[in-house]
Amino acid sequence: MFRAMRLFLERPSGFAWPQCALLVFAVLFAASPLAVLAHGWFATGPWFTAFLMAGSTATLLALGRWREFEIDTRDVIFCCLLLAIGISLALNGIGPDQNEFYLLTLTLAAYPAARLCPARVSSRGFILLIGAVVAAGTLVTIPSLIEQWSDPNHPKVVVFGLYDAAPAQFTMLFGFLLLSITARQLTSRRAVLVAGLSAMPAFVFAACQVRFTFVAIAVAMLVAAGIANQARQRVYILMILGAVLVAGLAGSAARWETTKLFLHRAIESGTTSFESGTTSLDPGCASVDTRNSIEIRKQLYIDAIRLLAKGDSFGIGFERFPTMSCIPRTQVHSAPLQVAVEFGPLAGVLFVILIAKCIGARMYWLGRINPEARFVLAAVVFATILSLAHGRISREIPLLLMLGYAAAVSRRGHRFAMEWMRDSLKDYTMPSDPWSFAVSGSGGACRPAKREERAPLVRQFGRHGDLP
Repeated sequence: MFRAMRLFLERPSGFAWPQCALLVFAVLFAASPLAVLAHGWFATGPWFTAFLMAGSTATLLALGRWREFEIDTRDVIFCCLLLAIGISLALNGIGPDQNEFYLLTLTLAAYPAARLCPARVSSRGFILLIGAVVAAGTLVTIPSLIEQWSDPNHPKVVVFGLYDAAPAQFTMLFGFLLLSITARQLTSRRAVLVAGLSAMPAFVFAACQVRFTFVAIAVAMLVAAGIANQARQRVYILMILGAVLVAGLAGSAARWETTKLFLHRAIESGTTSFESGTTSLDPGCASVDTRNSIEIRKQLYIDAIRLLAKGDSFGIGFERFPTMSCIPRTQVHSAPLQVAVEFGPLAGVLFVILIAKCIGARMYWLGRINPEARFVLAAVVFATILSLAHGRISREIPLLLMLGYAAAVSRRGHRFAMEWMRDSLKDYTMPSDPWSFAVSGSGGACRPAKREERAPLVRQFGRHGDLP
């Protein structure tokens, strides 16, 4: 048994372990969209989702580079965050819903699973796997979109008749797919192909009234364009982004009546709060239009700030916010704010610092020379923006995966620098003849020395023993 374990730990690097880890990473990364597809096609139950997430996490941990692990600053911050969450859970309990506690455990385990991942995520295999899931999600959304096109009871399309959040989940995965593609070296042909293929998913998901995710995609792709190391690459990224935005606007315009309804509610929400000032930080609950997502979020944020101001060092307890909010059974919809309210201000600060360290100056400079770092930086920005408006800490597996992989990329930064230097110098050849370069006396520039100019120098100094 011990010999088998030793052989497992000393497995050869040329074996297919990185490919297996890449497959498992992609499955865990797309767990929610894959669960929607499995439930709709094969009528699987919650057990399949649990097996998908828990099995992928355990497998990824088993395939990790345990022998090569070297601690990073981000690992220390994450361990401190775990300690703060653990103390809060010990003091306040695991919460009223055990399933959410299990999901929280899997979400936190995603960080070490990605931190030890032996595969390079921003690769062709990852793109193909995620692209297949996005294509499948687009195809299953189209029939529901056509059926509910003018249905006033379903302004947001419900996929398979059950999942109203499925278009947003597919769009999120679509955003990560675009970031992984644009992190790689693009050509004009590839850029045109990606722009053309991206138009259909963007049109379909925008017609399903997915809005904020497209804003996050635009911001993340602008970040990707900003850290690109060539002007031509920036043009290609902006071209793909332009195609996605045009297709998204076309999808919103195609269902103009539904789009106009959401625009009217947004304008009405801003005007009402400005004129009447009904929202306040008072403990009493104001009347909220539950059809308006903006009004709901404003009240949730007010409740979160009110509870945060109570000064509980380790929070009010996991999943206790829905029981104390003015809108029952509704989370705060912001992962950093939820962490601060339910686990305490210290946990919230550590969570924000961990995110900031993964998109800091080191990741920027690594992103200038390496596609993995470019993808990670833009992906962390994208996942963070989504977590600010739609986040729930027990459902943030993509964000924790990206944070863990950002720590792995940062730790391998010296390797990326060496690879960049090797690739930069691969076309440069050193002269085999030391006399092939000579310094001119006037300009100081290097010029080839003629063969006959070397003889006087040799005669002047003689042999090595005669040198002064």
